Amino acid sequence: MLHDSPEAFLLVDDSVQNKRYSHFIGLTKRQYSGNVHGMVRSVGLVNRVHSSRKAGDFLPWTTGFMRPTRTRKPKTNIFRTCSTALSRRATY
Repeated sequence: MLHDSPEAFLLVDDSVQNKRYSHFIGLTKRQYSGNVHGMVRSVGLVNRVHSSRKAGDFLPWTTGFMRPTRTRKPKTNIFRTCSTALSRRATY
């Protein structure tokens, strides 16, 4: 359960995992990688951690894959959807 407070924070990190040899993985797509400075066949990975800033209160919240979509939603829209779902789970 999340314990929300004015001091609480949500850490979000998205990264591109290069999977150049994985032509048969359905989650891969071509996207830009800053490490390579170009396009790679990859999987998008999202990590989220919530903390109320109390000692030892770090709650990993769904590490997941960014799936290729037909709508090509920007990551900001996907993050907004996830944040809304998270705020519904919080206790005040």
